[in-house]
Amino acid sequence: MSFYDVSSLPVIKEIIDNLDVIKEEFNMMRESNLQGPKQQVPTYFQKNVYEGKINSYPLKLDKRILDPAERKDFEDTYLQKMERFNSRRNLCEFSSSLIDKYPNILQYFFNEVYPKGTINKHYGVGGVTSKSIPIHFRIQITIEGGKDCYFFIEKNGMIEKIGYFDGSSFGFRDGMELHWFENNGDKIRTALIIDVDFDESIRNLPVLKL
Repeated sequence: MSFYDVSSLPVIKEIIDNLDVIKEEFNMMRESNLQGPKQQVPTYFQKNVYEGKINSYPLKLDKRILDPAERKDFEDTYLQKMERFNSRRNLCEFSSSLIDKYPNILQYFFNEVYPKGTINKHYGVGGVTSKSIPIHFRIQITIEGGKDCYFFIEKNGMIEKIGYFDGSSFGFRDGMELHWFENNGDKIRTALIIDVDFDESIRNLPVLKL
């Protein structure tokens, strides 16, 4: 219906082949306390997107596809953020160099959702609620899964969900699909999230068979 099989993409193959190294780098960065708690971002749909403890570790951002509130924060604190980005990238040198080889990747970050954390129903920036077509396609690769963690998409009144396990991956149209996430387990779910330009390499991806 709405989840896409991204396993054939070269960058995903490289990430999966090197998942242990990427996990090691992430954990080293995490222990250095270089995270930034995800701020509460107002949307068209609900007052706030995030509930509970959610950490975000951006290594590269493209302000064109940031939520307006995040874009303003990024611009207001650009120098401080760039210093933190560079510190993270130095600790994730292999991961950064791997992903940076692909020019169609607009931004990427690690994301942690703690137990009982939720991401409420929303469309991504530039989605149908703003009557525009997004330039990006979002991919999630599980770095550390967790029992009872699910990602949901609702389309034409139907709901589809997908669970997480180490090394799993999927893609979706962030701005066109109503989506949300629930961590109902007792473990932190960590994912590497990349936003890709919606170019010809993405348009013909097969639908993921659940």
